[in-house]
Amino acid sequence: MRQLNIGACTTRFKIEQLEAVLQQKKKKLAKLEHIRKVLTEREQVFTSCIDQQVDLLEVLGRLAFSLPDADDAAYEAKATLAVEALLKDMEVAQLMQAADSIPTSATAAMDHSIPAQTPQQQQQQQQELQQLAEKPQSFTMVTLRRFLQSAECMQTLRRMGSATVEELAGIIRDQTMQLGFAVARYPSKTYLGAAALAAADERQRSSMQAANARLHAALDALGTTNLLLHIVGDKVLQLSTLNLETLQPETPPASFWEDVAAKMDVPPPHMTQLHTGFLIYDAKRSQLTQQMQATMVKLQQLLKPLTQQQEELQQHLADKQQQSADALRSGGSNSSSSGHFSLNADDASASAQPVSGAAAPDMFECVEDADRLLLQLSRQVWCLREASRCFIFHFCNVLDPLQLSRSAVDAWPFIMQPPPVVEVLVKQQVARQQQEGTAIDDE
Repeated sequence: MRQLNIGACTTRFKIEQLEAVLQQKKKKLAKLEHIRKVLTEREQVFTSCIDQQVDLLEVLGRLAFSLPDADDAAYEAKATLAVEALLKDMEVAQLMQAADSIPTSATAAMDHSIPAQTPQQQQQQQQELQQLAEKPQSFTMVTLRRFLQSAECMQTLRRMGSATVEELAGIIRDQTMQLGFAVARYPSKTYLGAAALAAADERQRSSMQAANARLHAALDALGTTNLLLHIVGDKVLQLSTLNLETLQPETPPASFWEDVAAKMDVPPPHMTQLHTGFLIYDAKRSQLTQQMQATMVKLQQLLKPLTQQQEELQQHLADKQQQSADALRSGGSNSSSSGHFSLNADDASASAQPVSGAAAPDMFECVEDADRLLLQLSRQVWCLREASRCFIFHFCNVLDPLQLSRSAVDAWPFIMQPPPVVEVLVKQQVARQQQEGTAIDDE
C-alpha cells in the first residue's frame, strides 16, 4: 500500500491557508489604499474650498471696512455697513478691556524684572477693578452709535470719503482748536463726573454741566472724525506722518511722544488697564513684525535670481549693441559687399542668451510664488493695522473725557498716536515698580 506523508500534507495545507489569508490581506490593503487616495483627494478639495472661502471672507471684510464709491447706487447701505464693521472692531477692544481682570502679579511672575505685588497692592487692585466694572459704555461705541443715528451721518461720510488728505487735515485742525478752547475753559484739573456733580450745589452743578457739555461736544466731533479715518482707505496712514499745521510730511521724533506722556496724569486704575492692553498689543505687534520680515526675506530670495538674470541680459544686449555700433563706424568685417551691415548667425543666437550659464527659473512658478507671498504680506499688514486699531479704541475707552481731550490737544500738530505714548508710560511704571522693589529689599 501507498504510505501517506501526513506531515508534508499538513505543511502544504498550512502554506495554502497562509497564501489565501495573504491574498485577502492584499485585497483589503488595496481597498484601503483606494479609500485613502479618495479621502486625500477629498481633503485637498475641501482644503481648497476652505482657502477660497477664507480669501472671499477677507475680501468681503475689507470691502465692508471701507466707504464705497460716491456714485455707488447702494451708497447708504454700504456706508452704514462700513461704520457697523468699525463698531464690530470696537467690540474686540471691549474684550481687551475684559482682559484687564487678569492680575498683574501673573505678569510679574512671568517677568522677573517686575517685582511681585504686596498684599496691600493686590487689595488696592481688586478695589480698582471693582470700580472699573461699574464704568459706563465705551466712548468709541457710544460716539459711533450716536453718529449713525444723526441726521448728518451720510453727508459727513460722503464728505470724508471724497476729501483729500489736506482737506481732512484742515477738518482735524479746526476741531482740535475747538477742543483746545473747551479744555482751556474747563473749571477743574480732573473730570467732573457724576460724584462731583452730585456733591455740588445747584449753581456749581449748572456751571459744571455746561463745561462738560462744551467738552463733550468738541471731543465727540474730533473723536468721530478720527474714528471714521479708519474706513477712508489709507488716508489715516498719511495723516499719521503729516504735520497738520504745515501740511508737510513729518514723522514725530520719539522725544515728542515722551513730552506728551509727561503731561498726562493717568490715575492707577486707568494705568493698570493701559498697561495690560499694551502688553497684548505689543505681543501681537512683535509677532506680526517678525512674520512680515520673514515674508520679505522669502520674497527677496525669490526675486533675486530673476533680477540678476534680467541685469545680465540687459548688459549682454548693451554689449552687443555697442559692438554693432563699433562695427558700423569702422566698416569692419561684418559689412557686406552692398555696404549694408549684417549680423552673423552666431552673433544673433548669442544675443538672445544671457551671459550666465545657470538655468533660468520657471517664470510662471516664480510669479505664482511672488503673488502668494505678496498676499501673505498684505494679510500681515492688515492684521498689524487691526491690532493698532484695537489698541487705539482701548486707549479711548480707558481715559475719561478730560484726559482724552488733553492728550489730543497736547499731541498737536500731529494726530494723537496712543502706542508710543502708552509705551513711555508703561516703561515709567515698570521703572517705578523696580525702584519700589529695590527699596523694600534694602529695608
